[in-house]
Amino acid sequence: DEAMASVLVRMVGRPLRIRPGLPIDRLDLNNKERALIEVMRAGPATIDELVAGSELSTRDARRLLYLLTLIRGVETNDDGSSIQPPAEPLASMRPPVPDRTTRTTPGPSPIPTTPSPGTAHPSSGRDPAFRPSQQPRGMPIGLPVASIESMPAPPPPVGLSPLDEQRWAELSMLYDKLDDMNHFELLGISTSANYHEISNAYFARVKKFHPDRLPSSLAPILRCAQKVFDRLTEANENLSSDENRAEYLSTVAAGGGTRASERMMRNVLDSAVEFQKAEVLMRKRDLPQAMAMLRSAMNKNPDESDFLALYGWLLNLMNPSEPAPFEDMVRSLDKALQTNPRNERAHYYKGVILKRMKRDHEAVRHFQKAIEINPRNVDAAREVRIAGMRRDSKAPPPGPAQSKLLARLFGNKDGDE
Repeated sequence: DEAMASVLVRMVGRPLRIRPGLPIDRLDLNNKERALIEVMRAGPATIDELVAGSELSTRDARRLLYLLTLIRGVETNDDGSSIQPPAEPLASMRPPVPDRTTRTTPGPSPIPTTPSPGTAHPSSGRDPAFRPSQQPRGMPIGLPVASIESMPAPPPPVGLSPLDEQRWAELSMLYDKLDDMNHFELLGISTSANYHEISNAYFARVKKFHPDRLPSSLAPILRCAQKVFDRLTEANENLSSDENRAEYLSTVAAGGGTRASERMMRNVLDSAVEFQKAEVLMRKRDLPQAMAMLRSAMNKNPDESDFLALYGWLLNLMNPSEPAPFEDMVRSLDKALQTNPRNERAHYYKGVILKRMKRDHEAVRHFQKAIEINPRNVDAAREVRIAGMRRDSKAPPPGPAQSKLLARLFGNKDGDE
């Protein structure tokens, strides 16, 4: 908190805005946090105006602004300069490692950034963002995305009373499972609960876990209590309306209703749009940008078969000369086919790459599989036809018996029948 205050004090009274080009999507923000970002994008505002107008609590709003300074995401409107992060390493600003008797809350971690694909290695004509020697063999596509809410609940300090220790354990459990619990699970009620049961459950938990009701011995877990209280209030508001509760019940029945499922669905939708953009960029032959867009989609949805297939194909297009990362191409396509054995494009792409690797017999099998899946795949059909023509052209010359038979059918050299 002291480190955060020392940075934010430099912002007081200065009009702030988001630095253009900041990769907001990599921060994994919730809706309220995104709303504050949009306010800053719309026009410059001071820190007091941003905190007062935000739906976030004062501490969460300030913490988001502090995070933005750590990744150089905020600039001032008065002189266009960026708000710089602390000059000393972040680790040196954090409190010392806690012992068994004290507990302090660490500051947020800096957000890792993916290397820009703007410049290729001087000795290679490959995709500048592709570094086989730097990537594990398991096909990770980018660096992990950090969340400003990813800090786990702290362990209890030594010396708590049995009652406080029990409350700490219950609060920690709720906090650590917030993203995986639906509203009913969070309130500890059944999906058939009526309005009065919902209200009673809400107030019972608020009395127990409201930040203002915690004793001073539980001060180190206040930030967790605030988040739990916010989610409890959200659950009560959503379930108090009969119409909203009926709609939410259908969502839960379909396997949703949690923050984790919402985030997964948002990632699926966002990645689908980015995949379509990658395909358009590929058709325009803007291959580096297509790869960058595809990598972003794969960060959100790494096991999608079509994404893996296109990744292998883009590697092929971006490396037309030898040496080329054939192993990575084939690995990506194999993973695509493991996910969906009837992925027509994955079979065709793999066939083309195997043909380039002089593995013609294997290539034809994948072309034939693509035709089996889609008889209208003219590209795969053409490849099979060309392979057949090459095979026939390499057939051995006819033997003596075959020559006599041909002479009888078509005549001899003198034209006799």
